[in-house]
Amino acid sequence: MSAEAARKATRRASAARSRVPLTRETVLRAGLEVANKEGIDAVTLRRIADGLSVTPMALYRHVSSKSDLLAGMLDLVVRDAAVTDHNDDDWRAWTCRTFARMAEAMLQQPGVMALVGRVGSLGSATLPVLEKILSRLCAVGFSPSEAAHLQEDLNRFMLGSVALEGALGGDPSNADRERHLRARLELLPSKEFPALTAHAAEVARSLTSRDFETGLRRIIDSHAETLSGRPVG
Repeated sequence: MSAEAARKATRRASAARSRVPLTRETVLRAGLEVANKEGIDAVTLRRIADGLSVTPMALYRHVSSKSDLLAGMLDLVVRDAAVTDHNDDDWRAWTCRTFARMAEAMLQQPGVMALVGRVGSLGSATLPVLEKILSRLCAVGFSPSEAAHLQEDLNRFMLGSVALEGALGGDPSNADRERHLRARLELLPSKEFPALTAHAAEVARSLTSRDFETGLRRIIDSHAETLSGRPVG
């Protein structure tokens, strides 16, 4: 055994004596930490094992593969957020609140955004959410196809809004963000960006607006109005 390998083995043995027991949730939360700091592509079983001071083989007692790891990470975020655990009687309000909770969860755990919508990432907590949303929409008059399209549009809007929120930053006030963005737009070369420079104030105001639920409702209402005259609750 090389000196470096011996040092690693010593560090792992020392960490093993002091760490909390290794469980599936411990592994998944370690994956979330890596994803949030470095992006989803940085999540590997070896990277997580190093962070937990264990061998990669030790992780296979809790996750069967990288795909299982990624699906479990998204499941954990969905479970913690309890996105459909509310009882709004109005289907529009219920749908709006569900996706608002999803957005809040994604803001808190941005590393899993890239997993949303991947078939391979639909796990034991995520599939029931999809089932509940589609069932609620079909119950008020949407066909399965129409319900799926509405959910996809809401997903895209939610993810885009979360990405924009992250790009704008969460600390400064809306007014500060608006002034900063307006100044950046006004400094653009007008020949190359005539519309952005001419309408910098309006664009900055729109892009820094936090009225996320209004956007959700507009999407929901637009789909409800295009059901070929069928009544929707």
